[in-house]
Amino acid sequence: MDRKIYEGVGMHHLHVFYLAVTAFVGLIAAALLTAVSFRENHRQVRLFLWTFLCFTAMIIKELILTYTAINIHSGLTWGILLFIMFSSLPTIWIWYFLLQLFHSAARLRKENLLNRLILVLCIAIMAVLIPPLGWTYNPDTGKLSLRFGIILANAVNIPLLVYSLAVGFYTLVSRWREKTAEAQTFRIGLIFCLSASPILFLEFIRDTLISRLSPVIVRIPDQVSLFPIFYILVGIGVSWFCMKELSVKPARPASADPEITADRLAKGFSLTEREREMIPLVLEGIGNKEMAVRLGIAVKTVNNHLYGLYKKLGINTRYELIGLASKVSSATPLQKTSI
Repeated sequence: MDRKIYEGVGMHHLHVFYLAVTAFVGLIAAALLTAVSFRENHRQVRLFLWTFLCFTAMIIKELILTYTAINIHSGLTWGILLFIMFSSLPTIWIWYFLLQLFHSAARLRKENLLNRLILVLCIAIMAVLIPPLGWTYNPDTGKLSLRFGIILANAVNIPLLVYSLAVGFYTLVSRWREKTAEAQTFRIGLIFCLSASPILFLEFIRDTLISRLSPVIVRIPDQVSLFPIFYILVGIGVSWFCMKELSVKPARPASADPEITADRLAKGFSLTEREREMIPLVLEGIGNKEMAVRLGIAVKTVNNHLYGLYKKLGINTRYELIGLASKVSSATPLQKTSI
């Protein structure tokens, strides 16, 4: 076999292995994140789950296309084209779920309006990808010609990335001093995203230039992508976060009155009156925003009181508070040394 051809085949299969490892890491992270989502039933966790699943679908699509091009044929068929068209949907909708998550974290006043605008934009991008706006295919020559829709869809990724980074930076600044576990998680995630943004910029620019300068494709493109590197790092971070969350066993307090449990905890840990008021609300499963409404205070104030409560109890999450309440619900008055 010609050395050049042999080296090319070797590199192709190395690319398949690279994508397979990436998909494996991502599927493990996605399974753990799904478990956390079902357990916590939190809107922001669900939004991140859908974002990560869309990202995972993108990686699996690249793996399937690369493997098909290497091991079956290098030409384009209608079946492959339809697969490309439908598998491109997660690439679009990842922005919808990600920006909803960012809008929620930033606590923007016009959050619902902004989410609707992003929804309209995603639908518009999906429309321009459909032939003949997105591409045309000549079965006689086996050539795929990229049209304005593909170029536009690739180019839109760049301003969307800039906008998401701007919202992320605003969230990072506005919630920097917030001491809740939720804010700390957002800060870590946003710092990582901001630091990794050059990788994403390079990938979007490359895709836009390729679709603009090389509008005719005669085989499945198999360039080494930078996205999987970013995705592996995200997958490792997500797995670590999920295992940490799942390590706290969920518990339900016994049938004792939550007020009695709150009194015992308040006496045993020298809680303030406001911190004591938080305990029955947490045990009822009430979110921070509803707590703020019930108590007539700002959401930020609720977050600060919860941080003080968790710090005094030596815990980090609501599940740990539920477990602690379960211990004291049928016990004698609690002492600090008994936990």
